[in-house]
Amino acid sequence: MTGTVALFLPLTWRYSPLQAVAGPFAQAALPAFLAPVASLASVRCLWSGALSRVEREVAYVVAASMAAVTLSTYWSIEWPDNVRDVVAHALPVVILCWGAYAMAGNARSPSRQPYNPVVALQCAYVAHAVLALVGATSWDAGAYLVLLAAMAFATQMVLVSRGQRRRRARNVARAGV
Repeated sequence: MTGTVALFLPLTWRYSPLQAVAGPFAQAALPAFLAPVASLASVRCLWSGALSRVEREVAYVVAASMAAVTLSTYWSIEWPDNVRDVVAHALPVVILCWGAYAMAGNARSPSRQPYNPVVALQCAYVAHAVLALVGATSWDAGAYLVLLAAMAFATQMVLVSRGQRRRRARNVARAGV
């Protein structure tokens, strides 16, 4: 929810993502609109147990296109000089790679597979949020809400991944007893 509110509040340089989409920062602001989509997909998946085939396909296409926009923005940014900034600059790519790894693991498990489209959307949002927040020279109110949304999405992705591992370990322990 906080990511949706952040669309209307200034993120940095007194621009909100809603204003930036129509202005000079359109490419950088576009992935910010994943917050309401990822939130709705997550609620829909939790409510019904899985997204429909059309919803899954739309989620994958939207997530892939927004990840591509994030990577395009990433590659257009000048590389920093010091080690700390290089590490921070590399985080979006690390997040996208972790998301691909998590989705590959989810695809092998029938109980986690329904969450894959949601993980794809959330991963694309978190990668973009990290890129935007690390690159921002000053933060306005919207930046803090984007940070909260990114942390919530990242926590949900990790909990889904870890929860399934724990369940699998419990089942193995039960089978062995």
